Amino acid sequence: FDVQKEELRKLKEKVEQLGGIFDVEEKERELKELKELSESADFWDDSDNARKVMKQLSDKKGWIETYYAAIRTADDTEGMVSLAHDLSDQSV
Repeated sequence: FDVQKEELRKLKEKVEQLGGIFDVEEKERELKELKELSESADFWDDSDNARKVMKQLSDKKGWIETYYAAIRTADDTEGMVSLAHDLSDQSV
């Protein structure tokens, strides 16, 4: 199980590094700005621009959610490997 745990640790580290490379914090800041823009009273006055903004909002939200889902998956898998390791130790 140690090999699997080490591989998962490396994978999680790589996913977390992607957050820095793709600047997740900046994407979250941009998402917040787009949300605020979309909530303004005159947002739909220019429907073409509003559609573009909504598309950007959706794309950024999807990217951010996918990034955090990858982190959660790595965390969950790491937990399952640890549990399997603990259970195999108890069965001996």
